[in-house]
Amino acid sequence: MTHWDKPISLFEEMTIPDDVRPFTNDYRINLFEIAFLNPEKVKKFQSDFREVADYFVQKRLKKKYIPSYRALNHVDEVLKFLSAMSGDDRFVSLDLSREKGEVTMCDIVDGFVSQGLSQGLSQGNARTLIQCIEALMQSEGISVYEACEKLHRSINDYEEAKEAISMNYTI
Repeated sequence: MTHWDKPISLFEEMTIPDDVRPFTNDYRINLFEIAFLNPEKVKKFQSDFREVADYFVQKRLKKKYIPSYRALNHVDEVLKFLSAMSGDDRFVSLDLSREKGEVTMCDIVDGFVSQGLSQGLSQGNARTLIQCIEALMQSEGISVYEACEKLHRSINDYEEAKEAISMNYTI
């Protein structure tokens, strides 16, 4: 993740002749780089935005996200915002039909884990499949594709198993 390096005003974006500049408004955008806030500043937020900011800061600093147990007041809005800003559609595909104040970011992460496991393999089966494929690759010196073929599994099965294991609280 990098800092914003694009223009933030009309004059920075366009070449405006000097004789026209006095008659042209230099429209500026107010840019807030939420992911680059320090964790102490994030803690000062009082609304659900604290959880949003915390998500982006943790993803930037640690590449992992450890959720909080703080209840959200605007669950649907937070999920839609996170989906739009992260490009991750899993946020809006979760079924969290609960009353206001009962859903936490922990519930959202749990929803991801459940969703991932229900779509594919259980974690135990996933670990076993991964271990078998990787052991076969190592012992016979073959590629992951060849190992999957020998076990009558698709490369997709292997990738889904890896994803199911990695989804354990690391959104």
